[in-house]
Amino acid sequence: MRIDGMIARCRQCLPSLTRCVLDHGSAWLVLVAAVSLAYPTWQVSGQWGFDDLSHLNGPQRALLAWFYQHGQWPLWNPFSFGGQPFLAAGQAGPLYPLNALYALLPLATALKASAWLHACLAALGMYGYSWQLTRSRCAACLAGSSFATCGFLLGHQIHTQMFDAFCWAPWAAWATERLLCAATPRWPAGIRLAVPLALAVLAGHPQAVFQILVWLALQTSTALLVHRPRPWRGALAVAFGSLLGLGLAAPQWLPTLALVHYSDRVHPDPAFLLEGSFPPSGWLQLLTPVGDAWQPASLDALQWLVGSRLFWEYTCYAGLITLLLAVAAVGALRRPAGPALRLTLTTGVSALLALGDNGPLGAWLVHAPGFNLFRIPARYTGLLDLGLAPLAALTLARLMAGVPADLHLRRWLRGAALAAITGLAAAWWAGPLRDAPAWTLASAAAMCALLGLVLNLPLPRRWLGLLVTGLAVADSTVHAALLAPFVLVPAAPYAHPSATVRYVRAHLPSADPYGKVAALGETSLAYDQAAAFQIPAINGYDSLVPDWYDRYVALTWNDWTLFNQPRSLLDALDVRYLVTPADQPLPTPAPGVTDHWQTWLAVPPDGTGLQVHLQPFTTQWDDRPLCAITLTSGGHSMTEWLYNLPTTEYFLPFPAGWPRGQLLQVTVVNESWNTAFRLDNLAVSSAHSRPVNAPVQPVLAPQPWPAVWSDGRETVWANPHPTAPAWLVPAGQPVTQHGPGSVHLVHWQANASSWLTDAPAHSELVLAQTYDPGWHAWVDGHPVTVQPLSGAYSPLLTAVAVPAGQHVVQLTYRPLGWRAGWALAGGSVAVVAAGLLWAWRRPRPPSGAPSTHTPLPQSS
Repeated sequence: MRIDGMIARCRQCLPSLTRCVLDHGSAWLVLVAAVSLAYPTWQVSGQWGFDDLSHLNGPQRALLAWFYQHGQWPLWNPFSFGGQPFLAAGQAGPLYPLNALYALLPLATALKASAWLHACLAALGMYGYSWQLTRSRCAACLAGSSFATCGFLLGHQIHTQMFDAFCWAPWAAWATERLLCAATPRWPAGIRLAVPLALAVLAGHPQAVFQILVWLALQTSTALLVHRPRPWRGALAVAFGSLLGLGLAAPQWLPTLALVHYSDRVHPDPAFLLEGSFPPSGWLQLLTPVGDAWQPASLDALQWLVGSRLFWEYTCYAGLITLLLAVAAVGALRRPAGPALRLTLTTGVSALLALGDNGPLGAWLVHAPGFNLFRIPARYTGLLDLGLAPLAALTLARLMAGVPADLHLRRWLRGAALAAITGLAAAWWAGPLRDAPAWTLASAAAMCALLGLVLNLPLPRRWLGLLVTGLAVADSTVHAALLAPFVLVPAAPYAHPSATVRYVRAHLPSADPYGKVAALGETSLAYDQAAAFQIPAINGYDSLVPDWYDRYVALTWNDWTLFNQPRSLLDALDVRYLVTPADQPLPTPAPGVTDHWQTWLAVPPDGTGLQVHLQPFTTQWDDRPLCAITLTSGGHSMTEWLYNLPTTEYFLPFPAGWPRGQLLQVTVVNESWNTAFRLDNLAVSSAHSRPVNAPVQPVLAPQPWPAVWSDGRETVWANPHPTAPAWLVPAGQPVTQHGPGSVHLVHWQANASSWLTDAPAHSELVLAQTYDPGWHAWVDGHPVTVQPLSGAYSPLLTAVAVPAGQHVVQLTYRPLGWRAGWALAGGSVAVVAAGLLWAWRRPRPPSGAPSTHTPLPQSS
């Protein structure tokens, strides 16, 4: 009986589905065709590799495919930042279903296919949203084409995860509109909102998701302000759907939220947050797109207009016809306003947010929770484009409806077109658009003239709608097709390994998966590019990382932080090679005999500390590490760092409990990059007697990194010191020195490793890997705590306490919030299943029954 009921239910749904396809199929085909023309990169030679596509997004997609193909959970990235949370970083979208394309297709092809697919999804989602508002296919088609080809999406093609996530924004807006307009919304209707919101979260860009949530909050709050009666039940349904969507995607965002609390975004600098505020002059882009990928000079003009070479962060052109229709919708507002007023308020707030430091909401972006986690306020122009498209649809629907009270829309449109032409002429004459391509200005003026001509023609409403829609679609599609190919390069670095990449990959020891490379300057292994070829590196690019990485390494934008650390840091991280541009050699060390020296001194019973006298061979005091002095006596050890300061005398006091009356081992190691010094004298100070002097004269200089390979463009330098993926440090010994005992790697995967240790005494197993609290360890099957290594470089490195003797140590990575996320997702799936079952079993209303929605006056 149940099977018979399901078959009967399917038969009831088929007529509705067939009718939907017949009614809208032609419009969908038009949108798919427009998207295919607007994004011609799928059929044009070249590969996606411009800027961030080579530095970050392409390599991360390549790494994602590596995880999929090796059957491993993409949780930990061992190839960037010396080890970094991959899922929690929130940039890769490893749980996003549509990212399966990267496991099935070659990377260059998958990037093009994914962009085309998501652009189609954006167009169809906006079509549905605008159809919900207007019940006009022409208006919905105009809005779908405008949003899918808007400047925000075109610019952020290079941020693939942001592009993917934001393409779900119109689907979430559509579901929200249905809930707010429903007369009696029931809780299962929230699933319509939960699914696109969850997919946006899983796509992998927290900022895009946050902007979608801001849009939903603004739409719901303005609905409560302007609608009568207030849609409280609809607002509750929106809140329920949002929470349900977040629950479905909890395995993604809970680990990201946990990482935020110990990342560099905990206390960001206000200047960092407001960097990339949208300049007021940038609004001229709404009148003409300026940029043309086939004319590099036009991109220079766009950069000048927005005041930044990162022009893709500021593109916001949504089509001039779309803009004029949206402006007319705002100008013709009157009560009862409904969706038009809500969209106007939401779009206006979005524009103010985009201005950042150039507008009144700069302080809000710095101090408001949630807002103060993200930089580049100009990205809020995505919400502007999201609002302009449905506003234009509302205007066109009213024109086609022929509502007498709305006939003055034609006057508003003519006035807006005249104002646009005047603004373009003034901007060209005054200078902001003087360098813009002439054809862009001419086409904008022609569009305004054609719109005015169409409005003056005595056309039937249907033909009026078709002509205006055709003009708008042609306008946005042509300009998008000219700008979209800026992402193409002849050969993307992630798909074509350089000679340097091939050399490093061939010479890094396969038995040491922790052996790393460090890239200084602009090279083929800088940023995240090493991850594309699964080469471990301490470099990384613009992502969530633990605060201690930025404290000690920060090898993203420059090498200042790294060169301000002791040279032994590279040994501790198992860095085997440095890569530099050929014209940027490493600092040349001054000549010296050795880089370390050791001696023994007698400590009297009343000894207080060690006096050190040394003479650096430099007159440039750069406050960088000069040497490390390690004192060892009676099972106690301490290490002090001396810095390159304008002084030659240092005093190292003995801590409380330090053994006296014994021999003191003193080890001095040169930790600088290019400064030699002479160790003139060591003396143990005494409280009641003269210091015990030990005059010495060794000259200590850093060992040079020899150049082992160069192709004239890049040079590879080899580490002169032996390094290891892991070592043992006995309790109380300096962490920079490998203690007695042995460590052997038994098994390695990205998220797990096994080690066999043999320690003569209780020790710490130190891994050449950035510490993260998501690591868990077992010694001989018994759980132990993974802690950051104390002492030097604390808390950068990973450490596990091991007892004396032979033991098997197993480490596994599970990000914080991983299990809780899956539990929350499981509960959310159960709620979705219950809602679908309830909707399935609920009797369908008879054909012709009145709708529970209250649309605007519609066209025939």
